[in-house]
Amino acid sequence: RRETEHQLERALNPSTSSKLPPSPLLLGLSPSDYVLRALQGVPSADLEQALLIIPFTTALNLIPFIVDWLKKRKQVELSVRAASLLVRVHHPQLSSTSAARPHLLSLAKLLRPRVMELKDTIGTNVAALKQVQRFASQNSTVF
Repeated sequence: RRETEHQLERALNPSTSSKLPPSPLLLGLSPSDYVLRALQGVPSADLEQALLIIPFTTALNLIPFIVDWLKKRKQVELSVRAASLLVRVHHPQLSSTSAARPHLLSLAKLLRPRVMELKDTIGTNVAALKQVQRFASQNSTVF
């Protein structure tokens, strides 16, 4: 609705900026960033319970946001956890809903590469920590 009002205002007054001003209700964030911020606010231990109680229509609306986060590499671990839980819980409805198909295909294409990137990063960090530990043990002196 805000977008159509903005387009109407722009049509009536061409000097109006072409960019839609941020919504104060979303704290000046994009809808995707606002939902991500809300999801990040849920304690990790309660995330599963929070996602289990949302209805299917809300889960269906949340999946495009998760796809967007994965594309932008934002909070990949949280996105993967949320996506896997939502797909597991709502699988029968998702598989029978044609509107969910494009989003599920995007998820399928994005999930594995993002998880592999995380796995590679963790592997590199573990190897670096082992190297630091070896270096520290070789150079340590006993007092």
